[in-house]
Formats: sequence, structure tokens, C-alpha cells
Amino acid sequence: MKLLFAKIYNTGKIDLRMKNDSLANYLKLRSDLLKERKQLENRLEQINEALGGSSEATYTPAEPSSGGYAPTNRTRRNKVSLKKLVIQMLSERAMTKEELLKAVVSTGYKFSTKNPLNSMGVILYGKEPKFRNEDGKFSV
Repeated sequence: MKLLFAKIYNTGKIDLRMKNDSLANYLKLRSDLLKERKQLENRLEQINEALGGSSEATYTPAEPSSGGYAPTNRTRRNKVSLKKLVIQMLSERAMTKEELLKAVVSTGYKFSTKNPLNSMGVILYGKEPKFRNEDGKFSV
């Protein structure tokens, strides 16, 4: 690959041929890409007309990402998060994991897993918030 910048030789003179070659290559590649884009747009227009759609191109560039997770199409099952429910339940009284699971399910919370005790364990043994565990009973 040729350098985009002019090369300086020991004589102190700049070799402009290398710079001009790189610039010429860039301009040629750019021109070729613009031609190809125009051909693709024409082909897309033909396809849209054949499908009975409008003759306008339906392609719209994507918006820049916000850097977060992509939204999912799943509808939210529960109005309150499991973590908030656990905090609420344990602020009333200390409970074992099994008692806590029964209390959470009795509120109408729906688990999407076959083993909901694992989900409870992730919250109870996680870093935020820290729950106290005394003889198998958890509390806030």
C-alpha cells in the first residue's frame, strides 16, 4: 500500500509522484463507488416497481446508535421488577428463599424460567443491594 503522504528523501526533496498516485487512486475508487451506488439505486427502483411498490427507493439510513442495548419486541410481563419485589417483601420480614418465592408468586409475578429459585438467588447473593442472611433467612 502506498503512503498518502509525500516521502522525503535524504536530499530533502519531496517525491510528489507518490502523493499524486495515492490521490489519483482515491479519486478513481470514489468515482467507481458513486457509479456502483447509482446502478444499485436504479436496480432497487426496478425491483420496487416489479413488486408493485412505489418507484422511490425505500432505503433509509439507520439512525446512529445511542450505545445502549437494542430494544426487544417482547412485551413486559410484570409491572414491577423482581429486585423491587424482593426488597419490598424482605423489608416487611425475614424469609427463606422458598418463602420469598411463594410471596413473590402470590403477587402475580410471572417468571420466564423453569427454575425461579435461580433468579431469586442472583438477586439475594448479588452485590447491590446486600441482603443479610441469618440461618437461611434473608432480610434487608
